[in-house]
Amino acid sequence: MIDKKPGFNGFYKQTIHFLIGLSINNYKSWFEEHRYDYQRFLLIPMQKLVTSLSEVMLAIDPCFEVAPSVDKTISRIYRDTRFSKDKSPFRSNMWITFKRRLENWKDTPCFFFELMSDSYRFGMGYYQATTQTMKLFREHVDRFPKSFLTCIEPLTDYFSVEGENYKRPFPHKGDDRIDTYYNKKSFYLMHKRELDNLLFSSKLVSEIKEGFNMCKQLYDFLLQLKDREE
Repeated sequence: MIDKKPGFNGFYKQTIHFLIGLSINNYKSWFEEHRYDYQRFLLIPMQKLVTSLSEVMLAIDPCFEVAPSVDKTISRIYRDTRFSKDKSPFRSNMWITFKRRLENWKDTPCFFFELMSDSYRFGMGYYQATTQTMKLFREHVDRFPKSFLTCIEPLTDYFSVEGENYKRPFPHKGDDRIDTYYNKKSFYLMHKRELDNLLFSSKLVSEIKEGFNMCKQLYDFLLQLKDREE
């Protein structure tokens, strides 16, 4: 049964069926035959989720883009094959990104939610931090280690820290809890869950809001790096 209520009420079991089907039948004719499923069970719930999260996101950062549309906050289902080894025309995952309206947003911290056929995840961090940004990050942590530890202490049990490590760690003096972040080429926080009842419930909004609010202090800390660059 299709829920016609205006707010976000969770994703559908059909959402997962569509993603699985697309991964198996990744060609245009199949997608066109199932375009209604894409729109009704994937795109529209994503749009509702963005709208349901927009108030808390603007409270975190009034400069965030919160328009519930593709290429604003929602990823395209079409893959850009020009720069990808994977030449399949469609992605079998979809995500939301809350970011500032900047041309070079990939080097600025942002918040995300991603849905796949077997799991989902959300968190905050860099999409692709530059070497200069990470250099400024380490310098900033060295100057304010206590402030940084205050930011990351509430995150340890809920989020994992993801991103490629440098082969040669950067030595620093201080708390070894900093190492997890300090030695990354770029990093993001991630809370990952297998498919569960929460995904198909309106309660997902509250869970994501709580996780995003946990990250706000670290987000503000990272924004200070952009101020130093400018």
